[in-house]
Amino acid sequence: MQSDVVAVMDTLHLKRASFVGWSDGANISLIMAMKNPERVNSVYAFGANMNTDAIVPGTFTSHILSEPAARLAKDYARRSPTPDGFNTLHQALEAMQKERA
Repeated sequence: MQSDVVAVMDTLHLKRASFVGWSDGANISLIMAMKNPERVNSVYAFGANMNTDAIVPGTFTSHILSEPAARLAKDYARRSPTPDGFNTLHQALEAMQKERA
């Protein structure tokens, strides 16, 4: 995905950019900074994790994530053809993340 970011930047004629990322977006931002430091002004990375070795039980129900989680659920309900399926999606993603460990 980092190479996709470089391709988009090239298409838009952006020499440098600042990056804000959460989870995979944070990982991509950090990889951009490592592989293309000349293209990165700054990085704000939240929840970057290349693996789940250090995951703390209850992370997904943390008070820190409650506001963005509520917003995600609301956006999902508004945009999805299965508006009541956010919990199913969330559980499937959590299971996938634990499986990748």
